[in-house]
Amino acid sequence: MADEKLTLGVIFGGDSPEYEVSCVSAASVMEQLDPYRYELVKIGIRKDGRWWMYTGDTQSVRNVDWETDTAQLVPAVLSPCPAHHGLILLNKAEKTYEIKKLDCVFPVLHGRNGEDGVMQGLLELSGVPYIGCKTRSAAVTMDKAVTKMILEKYGIKQTEWMLFYKKEYLGDPEAALRFCQEKLSYPVFVKPANAGSSKGISKVCNQEELKVAFDTAYLYDEKVLVEKAVAGREIEIGLLEKDGEILTSCCGEIRTKAAFYDYNAKYHDDSVELVIPADIDPVIQNTIAKIAKKIFRALDCEGFSRADFFLSGNHILFNEINAIPGFTSVSMYPKMFEKSGISYAELIDTMVNRACKK
Repeated sequence: MADEKLTLGVIFGGDSPEYEVSCVSAASVMEQLDPYRYELVKIGIRKDGRWWMYTGDTQSVRNVDWETDTAQLVPAVLSPCPAHHGLILLNKAEKTYEIKKLDCVFPVLHGRNGEDGVMQGLLELSGVPYIGCKTRSAAVTMDKAVTKMILEKYGIKQTEWMLFYKKEYLGDPEAALRFCQEKLSYPVFVKPANAGSSKGISKVCNQEELKVAFDTAYLYDEKVLVEKAVAGREIEIGLLEKDGEILTSCCGEIRTKAAFYDYNAKYHDDSVELVIPADIDPVIQNTIAKIAKKIFRALDCEGFSRADFFLSGNHILFNEINAIPGFTSVSMYPKMFEKSGISYAELIDTMVNRACKK
C-alpha cells in the first residue's frame, strides 16, 4: 500500500446536540489531509440518523449546509460485515448497490452515538481500522460519572461530586435538592453525565438556580453530576500514541470572562483567550503530563485524547477527559501539539498509521 493512496473515511454530523461542532471539526481534518496520500471519503450522518456519502466540497461541510446539496449525496450505510470492509452505496433508482472499500475511518463525531462507544461498536463489527478509543473505553470516557469512579480507585484527585439519576430525582426533587445543598456548598456545577462541548452545563449559586440547572441537564441525559466549583485555572493537555509511546503536548490554559467555559465561549466568544503554552512551572507541567498518562492508561484509552484539569496554586485536580476532542481551527488539541512541534497534518498521519497497525 506504500505506493497507493489510503482510502480514509471521515465520518461527521450525527444524531447529537454537537452535530454542528462535528461538521466544523471534520472539515478542518479534511483540509489537512495530503491528497497525494489519501483518497478522502466524506461520510455524513444527518440529525435524523440517515447516512450519506457526500461528494461535494469541504466548505459545505464546514458551513453545515452539505445536507441541502442533494446532487452530491449518495445514500450509504457502513456494513457490519467485514467481508465488505466499508460502505454499501445504494442506487435506489436502479435498485442496485456497490461496495466502497475503506482502509481506515476517522469518526470525527462528538457526543451521543459518536464518541460513547456506539459508533465504535459498529466499526468493530465492520472490520475497518478506525482512529481512537475502542468500544469499552469510548463508553467509559464519555460517562463522566463512570470515569470519576474508576479514577478514584487510581488515586486521581478530583473535586467533590455527587450523582443523581433522573428517575430518583423526579420521585422527590426537593429531597434531592436538600441533599445536594447539605453535601456541597455553593457555587456548584451541574452537568449531564454523558454530553460534551459543555452542553447542558450550568453554574449554580443558589437553590433556585439549582432546580433550573437539574431540569436543563436532564434534557441531555438520565444521569446528572453536581460538582463543587474550583477556584483555579483551567489547564488542558493533549495525549497521542505514537510508536508504542504516549506523547503529551505542552499544557494550554483557557481564560474566559464568562461564568465558565461553556458552549458559546468555546465556539462563538472572541474574548476567550487560549494561552499556549500555559504559563506554569515546568515541574507542574511534568506532573500534569504524568497524571494525564496515568489516566489514559487507567481508562484504557487508545490513539489520542485530551485531559482537562484545574490548577489551584500547586494543587492539580482532574476535571474530565475527552476521547474525541474538537479539531476546529480554534480547538485546543491540535493547537497544543502544533506548539509542541507536531503539525495538524502530522497528527492525523500518526493517528491513521497507528489505527492501521492495530
